Amino acid sequence: MKVTLLKKKEEQWQVIINSHNEIKEKLSDKNILPISIVVTEKTASCDSLAKRFKAYLKSNYSLTDEEINEKVLVVHSKPNVAADRARLKDVDSVNSKVEWIFSVSMLTEGWDVKRVFQIIPDEERAFNSKLLIAQVLGRGLRVPTDWNFAFGKPEVIVFNHEKWAFAVKKLVDEILEIERRIS
Repeated sequence: MKVTLLKKKEEQWQVIINSHNEIKEKLSDKNILPISIVVTEKTASCDSLAKRFKAYLKSNYSLTDEEINEKVLVVHSKPNVAADRARLKDVDSVNSKVEWIFSVSMLTEGWDVKRVFQIIPDEERAFNSKLLIAQVLGRGLRVPTDWNFAFGKPEVIVFNHEKWAFAVKKLVDEILEIERRIS
Protein backbone atom coordinates (compact mmCIF):
# COMPACT_ATOMS: atom_id res chain seq x y z
CA MET A 1 0.00 0.00 0.00
CA LYS A 2 1.21 3.47 -0.87
CA VAL A 3 0.16 6.59 1.08
CA THR A 4 0.31 9.83 -0.90
CA LEU A 5 0.26 13.28 0.69
CA LEU A 6 -1.58 16.16 -0.96
CA LYS A 7 -0.63 19.72 -0.05
CA LYS A 8 -2.96 22.11 -1.90
CA LYS A 9 -6.68 21.59 -2.37
CA GLU A 10 -6.56 22.94 -5.93
CA GLU A 11 -4.08 20.28 -7.07
CA GLN A 12 -5.85 17.35 -5.45
CA TRP A 13 -8.25 16.38 -8.22
CA GLN A 14 -5.65 16.35 -10.94
CA VAL A 15 -3.18 14.31 -8.87
CA ILE A 16 -5.90 11.82 -7.91
CA ILE A 17 -7.23 11.59 -11.48
CA ASN A 18 -3.70 11.14 -12.86
CA SER A 19 -3.07 8.34 -10.39
CA HIS A 20 -6.42 6.74 -11.25
CA ASN A 21 -5.61 6.94 -14.96
CA GLU A 22 -2.16 5.37 -14.41
CA ILE A 23 -3.82 2.47 -12.58
CA LYS A 24 -6.41 2.24 -15.36
CA GLU A 25 -3.67 2.04 -17.99
CA LYS A 26 -1.80 -0.68 -16.07
CA LEU A 27 -5.00 -2.70 -15.75
CA SER A 28 -6.29 -2.19 -19.30
CA ASP A 29 -4.83 -5.44 -20.64
CA LYS A 30 -6.26 -7.30 -17.63
CA ASN A 31 -9.79 -6.13 -18.45
CA ILE A 32 -10.19 -4.50 -15.01
CA LEU A 33 -11.61 -0.99 -14.61
CA PRO A 34 -10.41 0.50 -11.31
CA ILE A 35 -12.61 2.22 -8.76
CA SER A 36 -11.47 5.12 -6.60
CA ILE A 37 -13.46 5.79 -3.41
CA VAL A 38 -13.74 9.25 -1.84
CA VAL A 39 -14.83 9.02 1.82
CA THR A 40 -16.49 12.01 3.47
CA GLU A 41 -17.95 12.59 6.91
CA LYS A 42 -21.41 14.05 6.12
CA THR A 43 -23.97 13.75 3.34
CA ALA A 44 -23.86 17.49 2.59
CA SER A 45 -20.09 17.44 2.10
CA CYS A 46 -20.37 14.25 0.04
CA ASP A 47 -22.95 15.81 -2.29
CA SER A 48 -21.00 19.07 -2.56
CA LEU A 49 -17.67 17.35 -3.22
CA ALA A 50 -19.17 15.01 -5.83
CA LYS A 51 -20.83 17.98 -7.56
CA ARG A 52 -17.50 19.85 -7.69
CA PHE A 53 -15.71 16.73 -8.95
CA LYS A 54 -18.29 16.22 -11.70
CA ALA A 55 -17.92 19.88 -12.73
CA TYR A 56 -14.13 19.42 -12.78
CA LEU A 57 -14.47 16.36 -15.04
CA LYS A 58 -16.84 18.22 -17.34
CA SER A 59 -14.64 21.28 -17.72
CA ASN A 60 -11.26 19.51 -17.91
CA TYR A 61 -12.11 16.34 -19.82
CA SER A 62 -14.97 17.42 -22.08
CA LEU A 63 -17.27 14.69 -20.80
CA THR A 64 -21.03 14.88 -21.08
CA ASP A 65 -23.28 14.77 -18.02
CA GLU A 66 -24.38 11.27 -19.07
CA GLU A 67 -20.77 10.03 -19.32
CA ILE A 68 -19.96 11.55 -15.94
CA ASN A 69 -23.01 10.02 -14.28
CA GLU A 70 -22.01 6.59 -15.63
CA LYS A 71 -18.53 6.99 -14.06
CA VAL A 72 -19.41 8.66 -10.73
CA LEU A 73 -21.68 7.35 -7.95
CA VAL A 74 -22.70 9.22 -4.83
CA VAL A 75 -23.62 6.85 -2.01
CA HIS A 76 -25.16 7.77 1.35
CA SER A 77 -28.44 7.33 3.18
CA LYS A 78 -30.38 10.33 1.81
CA PRO A 79 -33.13 9.83 -0.80
CA ASN A 80 -31.53 12.15 -3.39
CA VAL A 81 -28.95 9.46 -4.25
CA ALA A 82 -31.25 6.41 -4.19
CA ALA A 83 -30.58 5.66 -7.89
CA ASP A 84 -26.80 5.65 -7.33
CA ARG A 85 -27.21 3.51 -4.21
CA ALA A 86 -29.18 0.99 -6.29
CA ARG A 87 -26.38 0.89 -8.91
CA LEU A 88 -23.83 0.13 -6.20
CA LYS A 89 -24.66 -3.59 -6.23
CA ASP A 90 -23.57 -3.89 -9.87
CA VAL A 91 -20.29 -1.95 -9.79
CA ASP A 92 -18.21 -5.14 -9.80
CA SER A 93 -19.75 -6.42 -13.03
CA VAL A 94 -17.66 -6.41 -16.20
CA ASN A 95 -20.17 -4.06 -17.86
CA SER A 96 -20.04 -1.41 -15.11
CA LYS A 97 -18.52 1.92 -16.13
CA VAL A 98 -18.30 3.19 -12.53
CA GLU A 99 -14.83 4.48 -11.67
CA TRP A 100 -15.53 6.92 -8.84
CA ILE A 101 -17.61 6.48 -5.68
CA PHE A 102 -18.24 9.31 -3.22
CA SER A 103 -19.45 7.92 0.08
CA VAL A 104 -20.36 8.75 3.65
CA SER A 105 -19.25 5.63 5.48
CA MET A 106 -21.62 3.50 3.39
CA LEU A 107 -18.86 1.30 2.05
CA THR A 108 -18.18 -0.67 5.17
CA GLU A 109 -19.67 -3.97 6.23
CA GLY A 110 -21.31 -6.15 3.60
CA TRP A 111 -19.85 -4.44 0.53
CA ASP A 112 -17.44 -6.66 -1.32
CA VAL A 113 -16.11 -5.10 -4.52
CA LYS A 114 -12.84 -6.24 -6.01
CA ARG A 115 -12.02 -3.23 -8.21
CA VAL A 116 -11.01 -0.67 -5.55
CA PHE A 117 -7.48 0.61 -6.16
CA GLN A 118 -7.61 4.09 -4.55
CA ILE A 119 -9.13 5.39 -1.33
CA ILE A 120 -9.32 9.13 -0.76
CA PRO A 121 -10.41 10.26 2.72
CA ASP A 122 -11.58 13.84 2.18
CA GLU A 123 -11.60 14.84 5.84
CA GLU A 124 -9.70 13.61 8.87
CA ARG A 125 -12.93 12.68 10.62
CA ALA A 126 -13.83 10.43 7.68
CA PHE A 127 -10.76 8.34 8.44
CA ASN A 128 -9.89 8.81 12.11
CA SER A 129 -10.72 5.55 13.88
CA LYS A 130 -9.17 2.11 13.66
CA LEU A 131 -12.55 0.53 12.94
CA LEU A 132 -13.37 2.94 10.10
CA ILE A 133 -9.89 2.60 8.60
CA ALA A 134 -10.08 -1.20 8.80
CA GLN A 135 -13.49 -1.21 7.11
CA VAL A 136 -12.55 1.27 4.39
CA LEU A 137 -9.18 -0.36 3.71
CA GLY A 138 -10.99 -3.67 3.51
CA ARG A 139 -12.80 -2.29 0.46
CA GLY A 140 -9.45 -1.81 -1.27
CA LEU A 141 -7.65 -4.92 -0.07
CA ARG A 142 -9.78 -7.38 -1.99
CA VAL A 143 -8.07 -9.32 -4.77
CA PRO A 144 -9.81 -8.73 -8.12
CA THR A 145 -11.69 -11.67 -9.62
CA ASP A 146 -9.47 -13.82 -11.86
CA TRP A 147 -6.37 -11.89 -10.73
CA ASN A 148 -3.23 -13.60 -11.97
CA PHE A 149 -0.40 -13.09 -9.48
CA ALA A 150 1.98 -13.12 -12.43
CA PHE A 151 0.72 -9.50 -12.75
CA GLY A 152 2.18 -8.88 -9.29
CA LYS A 153 0.23 -8.09 -6.16
CA PRO A 154 -2.72 -5.72 -6.50
CA GLU A 155 -1.99 -2.42 -4.75
CA VAL A 156 -4.29 0.09 -3.12
CA ILE A 157 -3.30 3.75 -2.87
CA VAL A 158 -4.53 5.83 0.06
CA PHE A 159 -4.38 9.57 -0.48
CA ASN A 160 -3.85 11.66 2.60
CA HIS A 161 -3.48 15.28 3.66
CA GLU A 162 -0.24 16.36 5.29
CA LYS A 163 -2.05 18.08 8.18
CA TRP A 164 -3.30 14.75 9.51
CA ALA A 165 -0.97 12.35 7.72
CA PHE A 166 0.96 11.25 10.78
CA ALA A 167 -2.11 10.37 12.84
CA VAL A 168 -3.78 8.49 9.97
CA LYS A 169 -0.55 6.72 8.99
CA LYS A 170 -0.13 5.56 12.59
CA LEU A 171 -3.68 4.15 12.63
CA VAL A 172 -3.19 2.48 9.23
CA ASP A 173 0.12 0.94 10.35
CA GLU A 174 -1.55 -0.38 13.52
CA ILE A 175 -4.39 -1.90 11.47
CA LEU A 176 -1.96 -3.54 9.03
CA GLU A 177 0.15 -4.87 11.91
CA ILE A 178 -2.96 -6.40 13.49
CA GLU A 179 -3.90 -7.99 10.15
CA ARG A 180 -0.40 -9.46 9.79
CA ARG A 181 -0.65 -11.07 13.21
CA ILE A 182 -4.19 -12.38 12.79
CA SER A 183 -3.76 -13.78 9.32
